[in-house]
Amino acid sequence: MDTLRTTCIHDISTILDLYNRLLKIGSLEAIDCDHLISTWNYDKSLVNEIIAYINSTAHKQSIIRQMDYKFRANSVEKIMLPDTDLLNVLEGSPYGGLLEDDLRLNIEELEKVLSSYDIKGYVKEIGKGPAVTRVLISLEESTRKTKLWRFFEDIRERMDLLDIRMEAPVKEGSTFALEIPNKSLQTVSLRDALESEEFRNSSVTSFIVGKDVNNRIVIHDIAKLSNILIAGNTGSGKTMFLHSLIMSLLFKAIPDEIGLLLIDTGVVDLAVYNGIPYLITPVVYEPRKAILSLEKIVSEIISRYEALIQFNAKDIASYNEKISLQFTTGTTPETQWKMKRLIIVIDDLHDLMMYGSREVEYCISLIAQTGKAVGVSVVVVTNHPNTSVITQTIDLSLSSRIAFCVSFEVDSQTILNTKGSGWTKDGADMLLGNGDMLYFSQNTDAPMRIQGVYVSDEEIERVVTYLKDQDL
Repeated sequence: MDTLRTTCIHDISTILDLYNRLLKIGSLEAIDCDHLISTWNYDKSLVNEIIAYINSTAHKQSIIRQMDYKFRANSVEKIMLPDTDLLNVLEGSPYGGLLEDDLRLNIEELEKVLSSYDIKGYVKEIGKGPAVTRVLISLEESTRKTKLWRFFEDIRERMDLLDIRMEAPVKEGSTFALEIPNKSLQTVSLRDALESEEFRNSSVTSFIVGKDVNNRIVIHDIAKLSNILIAGNTGSGKTMFLHSLIMSLLFKAIPDEIGLLLIDTGVVDLAVYNGIPYLITPVVYEPRKAILSLEKIVSEIISRYEALIQFNAKDIASYNEKISLQFTTGTTPETQWKMKRLIIVIDDLHDLMMYGSREVEYCISLIAQTGKAVGVSVVVVTNHPNTSVITQTIDLSLSSRIAFCVSFEVDSQTILNTKGSGWTKDGADMLLGNGDMLYFSQNTDAPMRIQGVYVSDEEIERVVTYLKDQDL
């Protein structure tokens, strides 16, 4: 704040107090200065000058300099990736699904209700997942939507299970699925998932989503499916999912390959990762600094495109390949370096939109639309899945969706963008909580029911400590 002229007139403590109070207000462009001055009892000229300074380019640049972003690969000695021995071995939790006798009785009940509605069908397939048992039923093609819906409501009442979820149609128009909650939840262990063949054979930019209704591990490659929207009620499993995402990357890639920008306006969820070598800057808590960080990422994307043009490279992979070739021949200019993939995690979007919606919307849409070729991805999380937070621009920018349990059907439709599609698709308002989610990406025909991975605070701390203790 050395550029402020009022320091010789006003006490420095008064200036700092006003400065800090103004920083907490959000956008200062439309602020009512007269009301603020009368409420806070500050000198009008001082208020106007500090507001002008906060909105100035100089102030933004000073904050950015303090944050010290690390975009380039260091080309230092490779660190040792953590071993799964750092993670807990969960006691073999027995399958919590429906017992064979219960399942047989449920199928018999299904067939009775089908018959009572004069609906001809048969059980085509049964999948047993960690949280639900999925029963796929094939029907005659002439079955009408209204008849099927009346049948479904009857099934809910007869089986005394209001949490049954129906999806219709499934692939073919004559097939629908019922997802019946298991008697107990089978915990999906992070260690088991990391040691699975699916994860071992995946790329360095892959993370574990969870297990599907057939008990198979689901992997998401953030380099190919780069932008994700995650939303749901508080306590539904979003934070646990973020931990499993970050931990998956820490076990897969080295800091020269992956850089993380973690924005945590709630302060407590992601603070544990401060100090790990993957962070391009310490975890960001303040909304104003978060917006400046997003603007810095936009600038980095522009710089990366200029580098691609200079080296006649089509994307980050071909650029890094050319840089590596020049490293081996000793012809690489000092101003050039390999690009590492950048993953931006925003938790919570609602807090940033309250602070500066136009800037946040602009940055997210630009990062999502232009970042893929230069290795920049964004993961956006919110507790408020409504159209004032998930605006049309943001909705169109984020192609992959993960919906956790929500209270209302309209919230589910906003997250998954499924309004008006198909016959009847019960959404995230029918989920069970505790990591139960609907996952939708460009590689899936319809939202997939998945149970998220569990990782304890102690496991996270052991892995973070291991990485911080290594001398880079």
